[in-house]
Amino acid sequence: MKNRPQPAWTAARVLRTFDGPNADYNIERAIVALYTRQTAQEQAQGGTLHDNAIGFNGPDGGKLSYYARWLSSGRHLDGKFKDDAHQRIRKYARQIADLANEAVAA
Repeated sequence: MKNRPQPAWTAARVLRTFDGPNADYNIERAIVALYTRQTAQEQAQGGTLHDNAIGFNGPDGGKLSYYARWLSSGRHLDGKFKDDAHQRIRKYARQIADLANEAVAA
């Protein structure tokens, strides 16, 4: 049996980037990256419509989709919006690690 290489990114490593010196930048990138995983219908609706374990969950769908559209327009989060994003994004560390590993493998 072959040993599969360990992934470069883990959920724990992603969480460390959310607490490090570039946390704001990393969290903003993560929000936009997860938004791109939402279906086109979910992006158009501005929330979560499908229970597919991809992108944002139901309670976060509307707010994080709004943040992603805001960030995609070249702006940044600040104040209570930044604080809210920092709190919400942590639960998506596994998905973000998967995205990072897909990018490394490509």
